[in-house]
Amino acid sequence: MSLLLILNKSSLAIWIGSVLFGLSVGSIYPSAIAFTEKQISLTGKRMSILSVGGSAGDAVIPLLIGYMINPKLLGPIGFIIILLIVIISASLIYGSTLLYVNFQLKKMKNTKK
Repeated sequence: MSLLLILNKSSLAIWIGSVLFGLSVGSIYPSAIAFTEKQISLTGKRMSILSVGGSAGDAVIPLLIGYMINPKLLGPIGFIIILLIVIISASLIYGSTLLYVNFQLKKMKNTKK
């Protein structure tokens, strides 16, 4: 990421930085699935919800950013606003996932007693 910031005028540096960033971020999705699978059993329905939700976010966020950075709307600040919304949403989803997992674990412990 710092390569992109330092050498932002060089198209080669932007390509290399983008590829390296994509390779490093590529492990997040499988890690999230593995984490979720350790906590709760993933049925076909649950897995499809995770896949559709992840794909929808991957498709909608670039569209929103492109729409919002239009100079007639918000301009470049639209990018920061969308990122802020994404960060807040991801934090809320992560927190609700942890609460759900803890609730399910307590429920399982109570049924075993």
